[in-house]
Amino acid sequence: MNMYECPDRIYKYMPFDGLYKTLTNGTFRLSRPSDFNDPLDMYLQAAYGKDQKAFFEDMIKAFLSLFEHENDLSSLPDSPYRAAITFIGTDLKNASPDQRAHLYEQMLHTPIEKMYDLKKLEQTEQEVLSFVRRSFEFDGVFCSTTDFKSLLMWAHYADKHYGAVIEFTPSQEKHSAFLASKKVKYSNERSVLYATAREFVLHVVTMSENESAKAILDKLIYTKSSDWKYEQEYRLYVPFCIKPSRDFATLEYHPEELTSVFFGCRMSQQNTEMAMALAKAVNPLVAIYKACPTPRDFGLNFEIIS
Repeated sequence: MNMYECPDRIYKYMPFDGLYKTLTNGTFRLSRPSDFNDPLDMYLQAAYGKDQKAFFEDMIKAFLSLFEHENDLSSLPDSPYRAAITFIGTDLKNASPDQRAHLYEQMLHTPIEKMYDLKKLEQTEQEVLSFVRRSFEFDGVFCSTTDFKSLLMWAHYADKHYGAVIEFTPSQEKHSAFLASKKVKYSNERSVLYATAREFVLHVVTMSENESAKAILDKLIYTKSSDWKYEQEYRLYVPFCIKPSRDFATLEYHPEELTSVFFGCRMSQQNTEMAMALAKAVNPLVAIYKACPTPRDFGLNFEIIS
């Protein structure tokens, strides 16, 4: 039974050159997010889901709502804000209903400019966005799918059917790197650090710094435009694996994880024979298929040739 989010089998589309290197070197490639086809993918344009002023106005209401319903402030995780939040929350809880109502009214009607230095917050926002973008330049991502029959992906990623698709069966016994792959979620909205003020407050109040950073990164890494939903994508994300002097990184796979190779219908006979020999050298038990167009519809059949 597979206990991981990664499927039992994953597929990688690639041109012949990529296939040759993958089979010859026994490694798979992790690419920089900045090299993705979609320039909007894993790119932060804004930190907040609203205009900054409106966001922080909502944040006051979100904090007050949390204090009103949070019973045990002592259980809050460690964070730079814990002491201040506990102090304010305790004061609010100890206040009489009339005092609390007056304080709420006062806070809600205080101009946002008097509570926050908006220019300083905007500067901090840009610094955070720049930091995240720079850090992604050294991170590597391996993209795979659960579908080896997609005509669009054969055209886009397998060099117009001159390339191939590799099937990997991740090894749980050997703790395969592939097992860290997670499913991509598709959305019509671009990812931001905090979509709502409530989300920001929950991060600050109920999460440790590490938990908050992981939740934000997961959202950025594994969210993609709905236009790409047909790809049924999974991603393996490895932070800080690409050296400044390199454009990509590689990881080794276990030979037995190479379980099938599907050659494109346009792959030449010479390349077919070469790739078949290379694949069998990696794993003699690998199944080799050749694609051919179906006669009556837009599709592919895959005939086993070895």
